Amino acid sequence: MSRNVLVGMTLLLAGALPVRGDYQVRPALIVPGGLVLFYNSEGPLSYETTSRREIPSDAVDAGPVYAQSCQYALTIPLSLSLSATSIAGAAGNGSYKKAMQEINGQHPQLRGLYEVIVDLHQTSVLGIFSRLCTEIHARGYQ
Repeated sequence: MSRNVLVGMTLLLAGALPVRGDYQVRPALIVPGGLVLFYNSEGPLSYETTSRREIPSDAVDAGPVYAQSCQYALTIPLSLSLSATSIAGAAGNGSYKKAMQEINGQHPQLRGLYEVIVDLHQTSVLGIFSRLCTEIHARGYQ
């Protein structure tokens, strides 16, 4: 092996060089309760982002961008008991793809995104109505 390869491997093993792909995948699908009669929902799985040092040198910062995409669920109890059987349905597209399409529609001049932060925001009302949204906060560049 050449000396450069040995130095690179040493730095990599020591954690001095960044390693891409070192993240966990956690799908985020809304979970309706009870007997599910209808389920047509998409959620995020994984998104690996670009950091500030990885954007092209000729890139110009375009400022912050934001988008969200949501999934919805409705659960209807069949009686007034707390342990009653219920029927449920879920629908919506809470995927990265939909949120990214929204960003592209709002900012068609962007070449890319960096410093992407993804949050999941869940709202539930008495366990009957639920909403799970994927929120993307990022900086764009042109």
